[in-house]
Order: sequence, then structure tokens, then C-alpha cells
Amino acid sequence: SVSQFTAGLVARVPIVTQPAYLFDAFVELGAADTSFNVQTISSGKATLKKDKNFYQRAGASVGAGSASVKLYAEVGQEWNKINDPSSSGTMVTNIQSVDLSGTYIAFGLIISDVPEWLKPKIK
Repeated sequence: SVSQFTAGLVARVPIVTQPAYLFDAFVELGAADTSFNVQTISSGKATLKKDKNFYQRAGASVGAGSASVKLYAEVGQEWNKINDPSSSGTMVTNIQSVDLSGTYIAFGLIISDVPEWLKPKIK
């Protein structure tokens, strides 16, 4: 199993912004704390761990909807290679690196304005 905590800074550049749709590009730089629990028949159980491993992401997103709410899809590439993880437990083979890089897609919701019926009434 893999356990990972990531935190990063994202820079987005709007390419097309209209009330009904949008298109942007982004880059992200961040750090990750990652651990792997490995179990094999021949070597037993082990944990591999790497703290503060840097990663990068880049991609684009497109959204469509109304001026206040849009559905969006984001497609990107992540570069995340973990070199020289520390290990504990019993493993016969020494693992030099684990490459978690790859493409991804995410779907979401952009809320640009809170509808009037949700805004608090202040007297």
C-alpha cells in the first residue's frame, strides 16, 4: 500500500475566460511525504519511506457552465520520482527508486459567486 501527503503551490494562467466557459494552463511545485508497505513471499514485510520529496505538475483545465458555477475537467502530467527511500523491516532486495510519475485527470466544480439565497441576511 502507498500513503502520501502532498502540499504544493499552483500558478494558473487564464487563456480564455468568458462567463459561460474558461480555459487555463497551470504548473505546480510541491513536496511529498511518501511511505510504502511492501510484502513479498520471499523477503517478508518492509516499509519504504521518503520525506520531503519534490514533485512537479503541469497541465490545462477547461470549464463550462454559468457565470457563477462551472463544471471543469483538468488534465495534467505529474513528475514524482522517489530516490533512495529509507527502509525498515526485512527486504532481500535494495530498492533504489520508485517512479510515481504519470498523467492524471480530475473533475470539479468552480463556484465564482455565492447565490443570493445562500448569502447570510445581515441586519
